[in-house]
Amino acid sequence: MPTKDEKSHQIQTIRTSLIKIAGKVIRSGRYITFKLSSSSLYKNAFYSTLNRIQQLPMLC
Repeated sequence: MPTKDEKSHQIQTIRTSLIKIAGKVIRSGRYITFKLSSSSLYKNAFYSTLNRIQQLPMLC
C-alpha cells in the first residue's frame, strides 16, 4: 500500500502531466479546439478536467 508521501508524489506527477501535455490550439471561427497526440497517457483526464473547469460558474 502506498504511503502518504508516495500518494502525494503520484498526484504531483499526474498534475504536472496534465499541465505539460503537448498539444496544439486551433482557432476556427467561434470555436477553439485542442488537438492532442493520440498516444498521450493523460488525454482522457485532460479533457475531463477541461470539461469540469468549463462547467464552473463565472465569477464576474
